[in-house]
Amino acid sequence: MCPMETHSEMLSRGQWTPLVSWTSLSTMPGINNEKNWGKTIEVNLTSVISGTYLALEHMSREHGKGGGIIINVSSMAAFFHSPHQPVYTATKHGVIGFTRAMAVRPRGLPF
Repeated sequence: MCPMETHSEMLSRGQWTPLVSWTSLSTMPGINNEKNWGKTIEVNLTSVISGTYLALEHMSREHGKGGGIIINVSSMAAFFHSPHQPVYTATKHGVIGFTRAMAVRPRGLPF
């Protein structure tokens, strides 16, 4: 993958290995910056949503692909509120809510 290449471009060329490596990065801790809360939401929640829809587009049997499993990783902060990090906590709640909502409807790919 060249530095300016997007994951969509890699997928269109049929390169899955970097995508698998990229998706495993989502298991790393998110960011927690209450002052720059927009960035926290973008990294911790928006990227999970974008990555999930991208995976559905390129993996789902619904789109004629071979299938697979999507695993979204959140944090214990999704279950225990933290008064010192409300935005981080909200993003982790959001990951669980989004994943549960996506899993209810069959999409040709398990969650």
